[in-house]
Amino acid sequence: MELFLILVGGVGVFFLYQRHITNKWKEWPTVDEYMNNYNPTKGQGISCFKCGSRNIWERGFDNGGSPRRIHYCKQCKEGLYRTYSNS
Repeated sequence: MELFLILVGGVGVFFLYQRHITNKWKEWPTVDEYMNNYNPTKGQGISCFKCGSRNIWERGFDNGGSPRRIHYCKQCKEGLYRTYSNS
């Protein structure tokens, strides 16, 4: 019985953590939301709203191999938007 409660508690903590991570990821704007609301070079590609640089890089949100990607300005390190990569 004790082992069962530990397992159920562990599974519950895992799912709560996953929901928390997903909610934090969804706080970032999508690329379309970024283009419509924050992008200073409307219609001319994507650039950083803070410094104007077009040098943008991405990394996994919760680990390097994560399909949930956050895109950052390489010049000022400002977080810009999120994407999801199936590859």
